[in-house]
Amino acid sequence: MKLRGRGENEIKLDRELKTARLDLESKNIEIKNKQSTLQKLQEECSRLEANLKEQKISNERAIKDNDLLNGRILKTQQENEQQMIQVNILTNENHEKSSELRLKEEEINALRQENMKLAKTSRNYSEKVEGS
Repeated sequence: MKLRGRGENEIKLDRELKTARLDLESKNIEIKNKQSTLQKLQEECSRLEANLKEQKISNERAIKDNDLLNGRILKTQQENEQQMIQVNILTNENHEKSSELRLKEEEINALRQENMKLAKTSRNYSEKVEGS
């Protein structure tokens, strides 16, 4: 009976050993899969970190460009304001000159009419003097 018990014990131990080996193989496969996943994730992380670095550099450039453009806009707005002031001054001067010119033209027209009257009067006197 001891032999029989010993044989059964060996069978039981063989089964347990096979089960343990299968579990070990399964765990090794699981470890390899997790290591592969970890490596892929580390590569993805490295790639994303490189992309982030590039984006930060690009963002810094964009901020500098934006600051430069904002400076140009401010300068252009100031120049525009100065030009608008100048345009208003010139417009006012133009209105004044136009008014002065209109007054001078009216004065010239009045002098021409007076000159024409004097010329007509002079002719009339000349004709009377010649006629007498």
